Amino acid sequence: MGEKEQGASSWEPAALAALRDLSLKDVPSFEILFLDELAGWAFSVGNPGHGYDEKHSALVVSILFRAIEHARTFRPARVPAESGEIVAVREKIVAGAHELAAAAGGLQQIIALVAPAAVRELEHYAGRPAAQTYWLYHYSLLVLASGTAGDVNEDTLSGITAAYSAWDGLVAEGFVLPWRTRRSMESQASADMVTSHVETLIERLTGVGKAQADADGDYPIRYRSALYYVRVVHAWKPVVQVFSVAVDRIQFTDALARELNEINTHLYFCRTFWVGGQVLVEAEHLGPSLAEADFHECALRVAEATDTFAKGLAERHGGRLAFDESKTPEYAPSADERIGYL
Repeated sequence: MGEKEQGASSWEPAALAALRDLSLKDVPSFEILFLDELAGWAFSVGNPGHGYDEKHSALVVSILFRAIEHARTFRPARVPAESGEIVAVREKIVAGAHELAAAAGGLQQIIALVAPAAVRELEHYAGRPAAQTYWLYHYSLLVLASGTAGDVNEDTLSGITAAYSAWDGLVAEGFVLPWRTRRSMESQASADMVTSHVETLIERLTGVGKAQADADGDYPIRYRSALYYVRVVHAWKPVVQVFSVAVDRIQFTDALARELNEINTHLYFCRTFWVGGQVLVEAEHLGPSLAEADFHECALRVAEATDTFAKGLAERHGGRLAFDESKTPEYAPSADERIGYL
């Protein structure tokens, strides 16, 4: 065996030992180490944005095994709350890792599944590092949880997504690993990165294959059985706006301006205003820290304020109730949702 071949296989005993020794208490450490290094690369200048090949798939595989190996020696200062589905999928990851470690060719099976998928996902989500991070993480954990048989079921898929969302929410609250600083993370959060993050969030929440902006740069989405719009504003810190068209085809008058001003004195965490023949109701959130729960809350604020004021505005000033018309029969606001209106 030549020196090159010997060097190429020298990592295998350590990788096998790490798979074999992975315990349930190690899995949260493995998850955040893997997620952190994946995101660190995806959002860096080292990510070419195109032309992905074997060296990039090898990088993803290396990050995966490195996270498994280091999981025993690192414990994060905070971990997200565990749901039943998160615990269940972590148990499957441990069982799958042990099964692969014990099987002949187990390491090769992991590489054979993860490597081509890595290139495929990197190419499919080229230019969208947040989406690349999510899908590389999701598929790699799925390979481990599926073991040698490659069994996949909905509980495993939803458990992996739940674990990712839990870590994503913790990071949104300000959690960082010791070797990273909040400032360094925020400096990476350009408008392009936030846009990629928002597109991934929209796809997860709505089930669309690919989020598409309209001619105005807004993302029309059907959420909670009504039509909302999402926009990323390229401010000094990118801001994500979630809004409805409360009233369409409405003329601007002094009376309308006075009433909108009065309405805004009763709103918090959202606002209403006239622009381009429309009255919009809008909530916003800082883009870098937007999590799934934040998006949901913004939609609640917008829906409640729109439901409260739009009909009266149209009766007094004319126009079409666009948000009302977009609702499906399933739309049913909860009586205790008092988020956007005092």
